[in-house]
Amino acid sequence: MEKYILLNREQVQKFIFTSAVLISMFMLSFQVSAQGVQVRGKVVAKSDNSGLPGVSIIVIGTSVGVVTDVEGNYQISAPDNNSILLFSFIGMKTQEVEIKGQPVIDIILNESTEDLDEVIVVGYGTQKKVNLSGAVNQVNLESLNSRPITNIAQGLQGLVPNLNIDMLGGEPGASPSFNIRGFTSINGGSPFILIDGVPSTTEELNRLNPTDIETLSVLKDASSAAIYGARAAFGVILLTTKKGSRQGVHLDYNGSVSYGRPTILPEPVKDPYYILSTQKEAARDWQALFNPSQQQLDYAKQRSLDPSLPSVIVDPNDPEKWFYAGNFDWYNFFLNDYAQTTEHTMSVSGISETVNYYFSVNYLNQDGIIKLADDLYERLNLRSKIEFKVSDWLSVSNNTVLINTNRDKPSQDVLYGIYYPVPVQVPYNPDGSWSDTFGGREAARVKEGGTQNTETNGFQSTVAFTAKFLKDALQINGDFTYKRENSTQSFTRKKVYYSPGPGIIRDDGTNNSAWEWYFNDKYAVSNLYASFNKTINKHFLGAIAGYNQESRVSKNFWAERAELISDDLPSIELATGEMDVGADYYDWAIRGAFLRLNYIFGEKYIVELNSRYDGSSRFPVNNRFGLFPSFSAAWRMSEEQFMDFSTNFLSNLKFRGSWGTLGNQSIGPYDYIEKMETYKIWEILGGKRPVAVGPPQLVAQNFTWESVTSRNIGVDIGLFDGKLTTEFDYYLRDTKDMLTTGKELPAVLGADEPLENAADLQTKGWELTLNLNEKFNLANYPFLLTARFILSDSKTFITRFDNPDNLLDQYYEGHEVGTIWGLVNDGFFNNQEEIDNGADQRWLSPWGLATQVGWNRYADLNNDGYINNGSNTVNDPGDLKIIGNSSSRYRFGFDLSGNWKGFDLRMFLQGIAKKDFYPQGYFYWGQFYKPYQNTYKHMQGNTWTEENKEAFFPRNTAWLADVWGKGLSREQSQYLMSASYLRIKNLMLGYQIPKQLTSKIGIDYLRFYVSGENLWEWSGLTEVFDPEAVNDAYWDWGWVYPFQRRYSVGVNIRF
Repeated sequence: MEKYILLNREQVQKFIFTSAVLISMFMLSFQVSAQGVQVRGKVVAKSDNSGLPGVSIIVIGTSVGVVTDVEGNYQISAPDNNSILLFSFIGMKTQEVEIKGQPVIDIILNESTEDLDEVIVVGYGTQKKVNLSGAVNQVNLESLNSRPITNIAQGLQGLVPNLNIDMLGGEPGASPSFNIRGFTSINGGSPFILIDGVPSTTEELNRLNPTDIETLSVLKDASSAAIYGARAAFGVILLTTKKGSRQGVHLDYNGSVSYGRPTILPEPVKDPYYILSTQKEAARDWQALFNPSQQQLDYAKQRSLDPSLPSVIVDPNDPEKWFYAGNFDWYNFFLNDYAQTTEHTMSVSGISETVNYYFSVNYLNQDGIIKLADDLYERLNLRSKIEFKVSDWLSVSNNTVLINTNRDKPSQDVLYGIYYPVPVQVPYNPDGSWSDTFGGREAARVKEGGTQNTETNGFQSTVAFTAKFLKDALQINGDFTYKRENSTQSFTRKKVYYSPGPGIIRDDGTNNSAWEWYFNDKYAVSNLYASFNKTINKHFLGAIAGYNQESRVSKNFWAERAELISDDLPSIELATGEMDVGADYYDWAIRGAFLRLNYIFGEKYIVELNSRYDGSSRFPVNNRFGLFPSFSAAWRMSEEQFMDFSTNFLSNLKFRGSWGTLGNQSIGPYDYIEKMETYKIWEILGGKRPVAVGPPQLVAQNFTWESVTSRNIGVDIGLFDGKLTTEFDYYLRDTKDMLTTGKELPAVLGADEPLENAADLQTKGWELTLNLNEKFNLANYPFLLTARFILSDSKTFITRFDNPDNLLDQYYEGHEVGTIWGLVNDGFFNNQEEIDNGADQRWLSPWGLATQVGWNRYADLNNDGYINNGSNTVNDPGDLKIIGNSSSRYRFGFDLSGNWKGFDLRMFLQGIAKKDFYPQGYFYWGQFYKPYQNTYKHMQGNTWTEENKEAFFPRNTAWLADVWGKGLSREQSQYLMSASYLRIKNLMLGYQIPKQLTSKIGIDYLRFYVSGENLWEWSGLTEVFDPEAVNDAYWDWGWVYPFQRRYSVGVNIRF
């Protein structure tokens, strides 16, 4: 039997260190010494004549570059005296200086916090920020080097308006969800993600080393995204990794250790007598199912008064059972107080006249918060990025990534153990056996009931070339990427044993089994394109045209077998049960041609045309190809002569507008094919379950693309030489011909209605960005203050849907996505007379229960004497009305940072200003859900009684919140909650040791920092839920792996 041996933490760390040393030695062995003209000098700020450290100086047209030291001094080698040096620094105007034989060139940089010459990464190229006409945002992610995050999404959340990133839990290695500009389609749809130009999934993005990333560009409208065609209907996220930026060989190290603990968990009451007595009250109508005896209640009361008494005794009503009266802390039993995460990143980079290289290795070891079993995520990430300048006109490059991830956790869903147990239960009986309680059985399954291991190995390599002709006016680019991913998962289930009473041992009925899953994914993409850029007097002409092709083949195979011979060797080979096997296969391909044309006149009038002709294998041959054009234009009003009066305060005023259409191909690879499903029937014939074949799935003849058309207008404003800038965009996005179930067909066909392109929706929204960059002296030292505020909103309405009756449980024309229809509360029934004289509420009663005194009373909005949903239509909703909306509105982020005298301080706030949430399940409702559930502190003393008729909750009644759409499970105004929140996402303090000290030991840069994540939050949910736990909650329960507050210390070193 083949075994896989994993390196332990110490071995991995040694491997990382050895790899970095070998890389350094390798690079030193071939580093090309710069020849030519030597130039030195000093760069100072005009405002105070102080030296500027970290100014970037490059020789234009080469990969040669250096940065100034802490005093602003530099020295660089250039090919000849005709070379031009480019000086750039954040907050300063860029300068170009021709050498002309000067051995010393001193530079004075003027402040300009708005860098209009900033180069923005766009589809298949770059553009100056000042020349953009579409809705594009770019963020430099250099700051991520100094923030201890485990995945890139944590660093991006709240940085870009309408780039909506929702964390779906705190599980190690979990992937978040990404969205651009709100609700996309009833069939879903997410942004197109590219890393160094290679299409990637959210899982691949999650495995990326965050410190490898240099810039992020978000293409939001159709004009900027159209060049990517069918994959880009709902926006594009472009991430560019680092390359060599400094002359010579440079070694960087970033390391951190952090500790996490849960943020917010629902807090149960722990008093045993209170729990049992309220459970008895809740189950008064169901005594045959749950009815604690008086003797049990008496002992629980004694133990409440004297906690030193045993929490487990022989049941006074049955000597063959245990009785539990604990006040046990199950969170403390299942969860670690602090879960440790360590991360190490080492990189080697540099440039010469002919070589640009960047090598990095990253290792992450993240412990989960589960205490009883292994709960671990490991990631090893290696990147090699190198470019050779073969000649003046040709360069070649390679970008290779190797990734290994490993996830260990129990095979039992740990969330049951975290959230279900009640404090009267305890895990162990007096004899040391597992208790016959829900908590005891779940704890046994987590600790002893099997494990799940998932290992993923990824390889990706891109080879590319760039050829330049006609004095660099014409450029031809080509690249080919091959990507392969292999995943394996081993899953075992084992019997566990528990004791319901003294001397009695039982098993949980699990059949010991082993399950193995193997996944293989192969992906290839090639691009060939040419670009032409030429400036003639005041006219700039730009064009790019190319060809793109992608293909993917994915296979997986799984096998399961029960009746393991040995629990210690849980292998399929060592099981005797019947083998159950299965396999899946899918493939798809895309082929497209693209074109972009740019025209700029006098740096004032900007026009851009984009078009892509795409074909996708996901559609029938006759509907496989589509043409997707777009148009955008911009006017830099600030450059007009009639605006000369504003030059003292207005540095930029640009108006933008765009229109474009794209196709959405986010469907299954074979949805257009009539398929017949095979399955095993439940009946046993001849000792086996035979295989059956289902009827063919019908496919509509007009099955084709969804189309997405967007319109965008925007304005960019820069004030006071760019110290204050703002960007505002308003957009409309129409998603048409969405696939949905077609018109009802005669039942005699024996098949479901096919999907048809029969629905439309419209999303409208806006977004705002404000940036402040200010530099002033504080105690005779420069203080750099930066602030960034973003705010965005969107709303979506259904504009076409085949629902002629406007039923409320389907989409209907005019329906706002996220709408919550509910009842209006009207107090409680305080006596039987009010019930008799009130509207009939039997429609709401779960399990046939009669309306009781102390239950909620609802407004009879249509005055018909009955509380119900009428015909369940928009025109006749009965007593339902719109009471809220579950969509996230007014997402915001505020990033404030300051740098002074080596210290840096950053505070980052993020949140949602409007969102409604109706709670379901036992997290919120406790014993209203089932009598044996928890009583939570937010309900303690706040349920209706004869003495407390002004309570918030009704009389404690089991199963009143258990049946979907009945009782408290029916949405209603009184218990609708605000899910808006404000959270301190990050607070960080760092200090850079003066270079005068570190240079003595060969260190160019040394910084230490402390950091905190998710430190505090304000929300109407925080008594019960973490506000981010309801982003994509299971049945709106908040059923997620707990989020964590994380406290970190770290170091950044540059040699």
